[in-house]
Amino acid sequence: NLENINLPNNLKKIESAAFYGCKKLKLIKMPDSLTEIGTHSFRGCISLNEVVFSSNINKIPYRAFSNCEALREVSIPEGLVSIDDEAFYCAGLESVQLPDSLESIGESAFYMCKTLNRINFPDSIEFIGEKAFYQCEQLTSVTLPKNLISLEDDTFYNCINIKTINLNNSLNKICARAFHGFSKI
Repeated sequence: NLENINLPNNLKKIESAAFYGCKKLKLIKMPDSLTEIGTHSFRGCISLNEVVFSSNINKIPYRAFSNCEALREVSIPEGLVSIDDEAFYCAGLESVQLPDSLESIGESAFYMCKTLNRINFPDSIEFIGEKAFYQCEQLTSVTLPKNLISLEDDTFYNCINIKTINLNNSLNKICARAFHGFSKI
C-alpha cells in the first residue's frame, strides 16, 4: 500500500528490486546523493506517474522502470550516459526528454511503449540497440543522431505511424527489419 516515500538526502544506492511491484507508489524523488539504482528497482510500479531523477546517476539499468503503466513523461538529467536494455519495457510513456550526455540506448529499452509519441535523439548517441523502439505505435517522426553509425535489427519495428525519418550522413548500416511494418511511408 506504499504510495509515497521520502528518500533520505544521503542515500547513495537503491538496490535491485527495492520497490518492485509497489503497485500504489505514485512519486519517486531521487536525492542528488544517489549515484546508482539497481535492476528492476521500480518494475511493476503500475501507479508510478512521476520520477525526479538524481543528477548524479549515469545509467538507468535493466528493467528499472518496466511495466510502469502510469508513467507518461520522463526528463532524464544531464550526466546520464546509458539507458540499459529493457529499462522502460512496456511503460506507459508518451514523452521522453533525453540529455545531451546520452551515448547509448540498450536493446528493447522502450519496447512496446505504445503511447510514446515524442522523443528527442541528441547527437551524442552512438548506439541504439535491437528492438529499442519496437512497436512504439504513436511515434510519427524520427531524426537520427549525427553520431549513430548503425541501426540494429528491429529498431523501429511496427512503429506504424512514423511518416518521416531523417537519416544522418554517418549512418553506414541499416540492419534487418529496422523499419518493418511502416504503412505511412
